[in-house]
Amino acid sequence: MDVIYCAGGNSRLARIAIGEGFLYGARSDDIRHLRCDGLIDINWKRYDWHRYLDAVDAHRPRYAVVPDILHAGGVDRAIEQAEQIQQYCGKPIVVPKVHGVVDRIPNRHVIGVSVPTSYAGFLPDVAELHGRSVHLLGGSPRQQRDLWKYYTYMGIAVLSLDINCHSKASDFGSYWNGSRWCDDERHCIGKYEAFRKSCRGILTMWRRLGAL
Repeated sequence: MDVIYCAGGNSRLARIAIGEGFLYGARSDDIRHLRCDGLIDINWKRYDWHRYLDAVDAHRPRYAVVPDILHAGGVDRAIEQAEQIQQYCGKPIVVPKVHGVVDRIPNRHVIGVSVPTSYAGFLPDVAELHGRSVHLLGGSPRQQRDLWKYYTYMGIAVLSLDINCHSKASDFGSYWNGSRWCDDERHCIGKYEAFRKSCRGILTMWRRLGAL
């Protein structure tokens, strides 16, 4: 399973994540001076498709996301865009945000599952996902772990995931230790050390589960 730190803005955090073993990703309109070898996401509310293709072509990531499917009539458009982008990335990620359309998406494409958070979220019916490969978009380590366990049990392969919530947690000195969030109340370890400890904790969690 590929674990991707996906966030623009702070290149120092990205370098820490890469150094700890994460692939790297960013939204196409927020790529800085690092190669996005893991994932390029799209600003689905405001994007220039041709400029997005150029960014994916330049970085050649393992995964690239096409704009969300918001209604059944958007499936054909999403498939067409996935076919266009496939020449520049390992696997396109198609993100349905309406029920009943997964079976119309070719098996060669990864289904993006938007893990529910305060920002966004949509879980397709489990029956639709049976036998498919999925990518977990966002969420916390606990959410991703629990969803991975459930999907694995239900015959759904979690091929990859991206995460960045440990960046915000590090603002408060919090870090994921592999099982839970921790705060070092005795010593102020600082944002970057907290982030580094989270990166290690997240990967340790996945290794314990046998996902890496």
